[in-house]
Amino acid sequence: MGGTIDFIDPDYDYLNKKIIKIDRTVEDYLINIASPQHKLTTQSLIKKDSRDITTQDRESCVTAIKASSANHILITHETFTLNTTGKFLQQHQAEFKHKTVILTGSMIPLWGFMTTDASYNLGFATASFQFLKPGVYISMNGANFDPSKVHKDLDKLSFEENQ
Repeated sequence: MGGTIDFIDPDYDYLNKKIIKIDRTVEDYLINIASPQHKLTTQSLIKKDSRDITTQDRESCVTAIKASSANHILITHETFTLNTTGKFLQQHQAEFKHKTVILTGSMIPLWGFMTTDASYNLGFATASFQFLKPGVYISMNGANFDPSKVHKDLDKLSFEENQ
């Protein structure tokens, strides 16, 4: 669904003072790290800042989850409203009750930055399918959360369970 994790920010060339576009996506990354024993397909639904995601966009996400033949679905999402989308999906979980849906994102884009949490979050979320029961989860910072019990801490740049 877009967001920071899939944000392709122009990389600045200090020598030439020109903007260089990096031609890479989360899909490229996942295809490159997928193991041969796991079938991977990708679908791009929405690529926008999560603060601009509408109820209709979230309904499109539910429709795509229901239509998918996969039982494990990973959704990349901007972190500002990650828990809002997670809670929305939980409300519609009866429509895809046998599926495990994990939402993840990052504070720093996947491409163009030496230090990023994106690759760690993608790897952890993907590995989590091995042990999570069907349901909706937010996977960030090496933990899986119930979307209704988590918040983004802007000071720590991480997700934490609600107190």
